Amino acid sequence: MGEMVRFSVLCITACFAFTFIAQGSRVMASAAALVCMVVFLKYALEQGAFLTERIGVLLSASGMDIELIKPVLKVLGISLCAKVTCEICRDMGNGGLAGAVEVFAHISSLICMLPLLEEVLKLVGSI
Repeated sequence: MGEMVRFSVLCITACFAFTFIAQGSRVMASAAALVCMVVFLKYALEQGAFLTERIGVLLSASGMDIELIKPVLKVLGISLCAKVTCEICRDMGNGGLAGAVEVFAHISSLICMLPLLEEVLKLVGSI
């Protein structure tokens, strides 16, 4: 919880800073926002590594096959990546491009989930 609060405060502070920078130079504000975004994404990925490690521990303790959870984790990654990309596109005035990213993310998610669907169908067929 504390990490999220700190992260949120940093993001809000950065937004205020970019607003002031944008009054002087919109290009500089965009460049500063891009640098800040990269730093924040690096931080978020570090948190994701911790999450992945914990999920692995839970799966091994439960005896569940990790291959069954991989598609779910991939779809989560696709969703997060698409969300950030779409927001950047919209902030830069490219709503159409954001829509294309969303469609691609949906199709990619469906492709990732096919192995899980196959396992479900095998399970149902064996009953």
